[in-house]
Amino acid sequence: MEDKRILVADIETLKGCIDLGFYDFLEDKWYEFEISKYKNDLYSFVKFYSKNNWGYIVWYNGIAFDTQVIQFVLSNHSKWYDFSGLEICKIVYEWTQKLIDDSNYGLFKPYREHYLEIKPIDVYLILGLDNEARRSSLKKCQFQLDYKNVEEMPIHHSTEDLTEEQIQEIKSYRRNDVLSTLELYYLTRGITEHPIYKGNDQIQLRLDISEEFGIDCLNYSDIKIGDELLKRSYAKEINKEVKDLPKKGFFRKEIKLKHCTPKFIEFQTPELKKLLEETKSKVIKQTDKHESEFKFRGTTYTIGLGGGHSDNTSEIWESNNEYQLVDLDVGSLYPAIIVNNSYFPYHLGKELLNVYKKLYERRIELKPLAKKDKKIAGIVGAIKLILNSAYGKMGSMDSWMFDKQVQVSVCLTGQFALLMLIESIELAGIHVFSFNTDGITLKLHKDKIEDFNKICQDWEEKTNFVLERVDYKKIIYSTVNDYLAITNDGKLKTKGDFISDFELWKNKSNRVVALALQEYFTKGTKPEDFIQNHKNIFDYAIMARASGQLYLEMQRIVKKGDLNKNWKKDIENEWFECLPGYWVKNEWLEKGIDYYKAALPYNEMIRIVKYLPPKVQTKQLKKLVRYYLSNNSEWQLYKRGIGSTGKPANISLNAANDLGEIYIQYYNQHVEKPFEEYNVDLNQYIYKVYRMIAKIEKNKKDKNFIESLRDTPQLTLF
Repeated sequence: MEDKRILVADIETLKGCIDLGFYDFLEDKWYEFEISKYKNDLYSFVKFYSKNNWGYIVWYNGIAFDTQVIQFVLSNHSKWYDFSGLEICKIVYEWTQKLIDDSNYGLFKPYREHYLEIKPIDVYLILGLDNEARRSSLKKCQFQLDYKNVEEMPIHHSTEDLTEEQIQEIKSYRRNDVLSTLELYYLTRGITEHPIYKGNDQIQLRLDISEEFGIDCLNYSDIKIGDELLKRSYAKEINKEVKDLPKKGFFRKEIKLKHCTPKFIEFQTPELKKLLEETKSKVIKQTDKHESEFKFRGTTYTIGLGGGHSDNTSEIWESNNEYQLVDLDVGSLYPAIIVNNSYFPYHLGKELLNVYKKLYERRIELKPLAKKDKKIAGIVGAIKLILNSAYGKMGSMDSWMFDKQVQVSVCLTGQFALLMLIESIELAGIHVFSFNTDGITLKLHKDKIEDFNKICQDWEEKTNFVLERVDYKKIIYSTVNDYLAITNDGKLKTKGDFISDFELWKNKSNRVVALALQEYFTKGTKPEDFIQNHKNIFDYAIMARASGQLYLEMQRIVKKGDLNKNWKKDIENEWFECLPGYWVKNEWLEKGIDYYKAALPYNEMIRIVKYLPPKVQTKQLKKLVRYYLSNNSEWQLYKRGIGSTGKPANISLNAANDLGEIYIQYYNQHVEKPFEEYNVDLNQYIYKVYRMIAKIEKNKKDKNFIESLRDTPQLTLF
């Protein structure tokens, strides 16, 4: 790949302007083209694009939009010789609107990827950000990457009559998008300090897979690669072409859960025997949800078709001289279940299972060699994608592999198998205090080690699963999905509220809170000490988003209400003394409001009537906003517009708390300066941390923090 010349690009298509920008980041050179009423670079662009020596062009969601526009221009530009720049803009704009509409209805793109003249690299697709559950805009990625400018298009795309200054704004916005796409390209190549993506070259992996398996998967997500490779392997197994495979899955009228648990599942205790029999007796539809909650040996469990968990809320577990905290995970749980229990979609037959087993066994064989050989590592990585994608595809109605009964079987087998392990461990006098879909955590007394090891060995032999063990010093739970675990060698495992390193599709708002919680529970550092010394402004950033007909708006009071000169007349005309010393407004009575509840004391009524409503300043914002909590601001943030229910929405995103009013500093554009000059409201972040601590430790440290501030009115955190 290093021998190919690479551009990073983006285009903007407005009714009054087409702006195209290509950046050669190795040479630090821009190639930019404008089509508008002021300029027409159409033929310069066609010449540049058609007579190039570029190997790849990097885009963000470019295959679905940008490259489609380019191919439309290349296919039609010869017809536009006599057209003005503005006329061309209108033609292209109308076409793009249809393209967007067609896309919303799931229609095919007019120009398929293999027809494109320059090979695209679409980081949006490679990173799986087109997935419904992970869908992320470039703006959200900018937030997640702490990018300097989180910019949204400054001018609406339907604007026709643009000034030259506005076109320059559009160009500036497009350049920002290109440069942030470049950051995503580096991240996708593993050239980053981000701990999740560092050293993980997703592009090279796809090139290796393409070479090894003969599939052009450069712009495929992990899930799509797995699905396509499995299709090819299956087609080869049954001597068919991929195009001839079933397009739809197998739809069942009902699913009998007695067919979803293997024969090896058996229990010793009455409560779990009852649970198994009750589950087997159920008959569900494909869209039904099924959950069972029960208590066993002091722990509350929930099992269901989406996975299982225990109820771990606000508690701390710690190893000591008497017992060790032990975490057991099942290695490759779902692939192992499929192979060991011969699960396969009914309509695809055992041939698919045969393929799956061969791949599963090949991965086990090659895995020890992967560390020494990059090519083998690529093959192992590809097989892993195949194995992991199958479970989800069998539960997706749009998939060729769909058979809901198989997915339910895999899910229930895993949960019941782990419950068998839990039961045996508990009967041996060892307490299991946590359970989650593919693992358990327990309190192993030192005199039970031999019994425990025997139980695990017997269970592995019976189920043919492999247990992976990690020993913990300490585990701190907020909920079952929010915890911090510290291993015996000091490594951290975090989930939910305790996570400080985030994938692009998640939300890293208030990262400093997670960092402070980690420091408190691992080192005993007071939240105020950590936060006072933490100087990264991006870790204080918060993201707010609005979708549909909703929008974001900042608001502040610029002037308190003036004295109402007519307040006495207003009392006579608008108010009524319903009880001695208590007043209601006439309109309240007309609306049928209970005046016993609505009545105000005379002094409070006077305060309302005597002053006019305060004057308010508002600023409407874009759909995504980066901000932090500030001491030197009077702005508050609201989400307004029409909600999903069709009713007007007026939601405060920074409601007052025990510390008082909360004010925000809009921060979509980063300005580098000494941290103290940002004037962050550190107390609010410290309070967030203490609220979590108080919940977990079941104390009043949050209240104590508030009292400490009241006791020291001159307190400064700088």
